[in-house]
Amino acid sequence: MKILAVDTSTEFLSIGVKKDSQIYTYRLKSERRHSSILLPSIKRILYSLRVDLSDIDYFSVGLGPGSFTGLRIGIATVKGLAVGVDKKVIGVPSLDIIAYNAIDIKDNFRFICPILDAKRELLYSALYQKNERGLKLVKPYRLISLAQLIRFIPPKTVVLGNGFGLYRTKLMLKLKQAELLDSDYDYPHPYNLIKIATDLQSRGKFTGADKVKPIYLYPKECQIKSSHQR
Repeated sequence: MKILAVDTSTEFLSIGVKKDSQIYTYRLKSERRHSSILLPSIKRILYSLRVDLSDIDYFSVGLGPGSFTGLRIGIATVKGLAVGVDKKVIGVPSLDIIAYNAIDIKDNFRFICPILDAKRELLYSALYQKNERGLKLVKPYRLISLAQLIRFIPPKTVVLGNGFGLYRTKLMLKLKQAELLDSDYDYPHPYNLIKIATDLQSRGKFTGADKVKPIYLYPKECQIKSSHQR
C-alpha cells in the first residue's frame, strides 16, 4: 500500500510517503512559502522514490487547527491530487500528529498536551491519554488563553508544541508536575502522520476528497481576517 501525506498547519512543510513497508519523510521550515514549494516538493519526492501519482492508494492531510492560510493550501492541494486520480483521503487532526511526538516519553506521565501558537495571545490545545491503540483524545481541540490552558492541564502531563516556547517561563513556574519538552518536539512530524493515517485506513476511516474539511477553531469572521495576516 502507498500513502502520500501532507501537513501545512504550521511554518513547517511536512510530507511523508509510505511505500509498502517503508516510510519516507521530508520536513522543511518554509514559513509562508507552502503555496510555491508544496507541489514541486511532492513531485520531486515521488520521482526520487520512483512512484507515480497514480500509484498512490490513499492521500492523507493534516486538518489543523493551525495557520488558516497554510491549511487551505495543504488541504486544497491534497484534495485536487486525490480527485485527479480518484482516490480517498484520510484526514488527521494536526494536534494528534504533534501529540504522537511524545508517545514514547516516560511512562509515569499520564497525559500528553500539545499547544500551538494561535496568534492574538491565544493557543490551540487538546489533551490525550495513552491506550492500547496509541493515544486517546480525552479533552477536545480548543482555542484558549494561557490562563485557561494552565487550568486545563492536569498533573503528570507531557507538554510540547511551539506554544510552550512562547510562554516557557510562566508554564515552568505554574506546571510543577509536568514534563516540558524542548523545541525538537514542537511540530507535526510526517512519520507520525503516516502512522496515524495507516491506522485510520485499516479501520476504514477515510472519505472522498469532497468531504475533507479543516478544523477551524476561530469564529468565521476571524478566519476571513486572518487569511490576509498569515
